[in-house]
Amino acid sequence: MPKMKKAKFIVFEGIDGSGKSTQARMLAEALEKRGRMVLLTAEHTDGAAGKLVEEVVRKKQKLDPLALQMVFVADRIDHTNGVIRPALDEGVTVVSDRYYGSTVAYGAAVADRKWLLRLNKRVSVVPDLTFWVDVPAGVAMERMNLRGDERTIFEKTEKLVKVASVYKWLVDNEENWVRVRGEEDAKMIHKEIMREIKARGWV
Repeated sequence: MPKMKKAKFIVFEGIDGSGKSTQARMLAEALEKRGRMVLLTAEHTDGAAGKLVEEVVRKKQKLDPLALQMVFVADRIDHTNGVIRPALDEGVTVVSDRYYGSTVAYGAAVADRKWLLRLNKRVSVVPDLTFWVDVPAGVAMERMNLRGDERTIFEKTEKLVKVASVYKWLVDNEENWVRVRGEEDAKMIHKEIMREIKARGWV
């Protein structure tokens, strides 16, 4: 199976209910159909730190909010060094559902966003491209209600509005961040994403 000239690291960000997971999967499948080697991954992981995150966000354990963000970072370090870097070194393109943009966006409620961004860049691989799937918080909450999703500690409309504002800040201030409208039909969003990928000469 042919490799891409240079393996790419592509991330999808957004609040829960935005459709980012669906778009990450669709892109991974599209790239594989074009003969690329692709790894689809996600954060938080099911590793030791990721399991603690899951316990806290599902309200089964309590942890100081800033400490929780540092556990997210610990999980990311393990994910980066154990999964993402090795795949990229082997010429495998990595598509991740969430990465450090999530810690900056959600963690900004308890720590300075610029500090979180600097910290995460020091211990992470900077993605070649990050898609922010942007939907209004109310729409995302309705989608989660329809799916019957269990609520996490972050899933309140007022909190998600603030999270979205930080994602917008990242798009406006960071290179290789692209906003896509998450209210569109999933196939239409995927077409927009593929146009961006093709414009960069990656397929």
